[in-house]
Amino acid sequence: MKFLDRSLLLRVGLTLLLAALGGGAFTLAGVPAGWLSGSAVAVAIAAFVGAQVTMPKPMRDIAFLVIGTGMGSSVSPDTLDRLSAWPVSVVFVIVASVFVTAAAYFMLHRVAGWDRTTAVYGAVPGALSYVLAVAMTSTADLRRVALSQSIRLIFLVAALPPLIGLFPGMTENAGASVAHAEAGIIDLALLFGLGAVVGYLIVRLGQPAGMLLGSLLVSGVLHASGVVTTWLPAWLLVPGFLVLGALIGTRFAGIDRGLFFRIAAASLGALAAALAVSIVAAVLLIEITGLPAGQVILAISPGALESMTTLAFLLGFDAAYVAGLHFVRFLIIIAALPILSGWIRRRFAGD
Repeated sequence: MKFLDRSLLLRVGLTLLLAALGGGAFTLAGVPAGWLSGSAVAVAIAAFVGAQVTMPKPMRDIAFLVIGTGMGSSVSPDTLDRLSAWPVSVVFVIVASVFVTAAAYFMLHRVAGWDRTTAVYGAVPGALSYVLAVAMTSTADLRRVALSQSIRLIFLVAALPPLIGLFPGMTENAGASVAHAEAGIIDLALLFGLGAVVGYLIVRLGQPAGMLLGSLLVSGVLHASGVVTTWLPAWLLVPGFLVLGALIGTRFAGIDRGLFFRIAAASLGALAAALAVSIVAAVLLIEITGLPAGQVILAISPGALESMTTLAFLLGFDAAYVAGLHFVRFLIIIAALPILSGWIRRRFAGD
């Protein structure tokens, strides 16, 4: 079997070792969400300098199952009382997604000089797998698109946790899970069994983070209904965070260094513009809903669903809220991206 190939196992072992060292170092240094951000940074650096790092799909899916189940433990019957903040939040995400994409597009096309099609795909906030799949049918420069999206993600994962913890009031009212006891074998079997089934079904529907969403949904329902009142032990959660961080870091494997430095400045400029718009939207939403500032920033930020939701969970925020808003953004991207790219292709043909 390919997964049992000795060279592959050695590369996976190296990747996990680097992830553990980076995550452990960040955690010991007191960096919020250190297991995730530290592992991502360590593996990204190793990949950039040429180390053969990799993370097989089965390990990714297992990590998503564990992390999603853990996130669901932060849901409680009290969570239902906070659903009144969701409708206005969804509206804000829809509007913010439009302006975030426009701001990043302006930086990539007008300032950095990228062609219109490549700039559109590089500016889309999240849904990398879907964006690349659609971009393959266009004239976009896939290397620029993939690299700009990866730079944005690694920066957000590494920088948002310490920034959120830096400012007073950012973590105020962050919700801790009501589940205090560690899950036993029966709870684990129920959570993982149902989570895997629902996650698989969502994956079959074409959702890239389906296993995470499915397990989060199952765990959230079971905890909200009171059927399960326990949470996952750290010995299960920490490896899940390490695998997810390593998965983010492996996106930098095989990148040409010259290409990286040529694209990085433009990508960071686009990220700065997108973050500025996101923060303005987040501030307005915080004033309206009264939700914790850090939670809203993670929900509005132009990052990947699985990464931003995991950060919310690690920082003690409502992971279901963050996941829900990022899923709304994902649906918007699915619906709008082909239409937008087709319009640009027709409108500026030959430009």
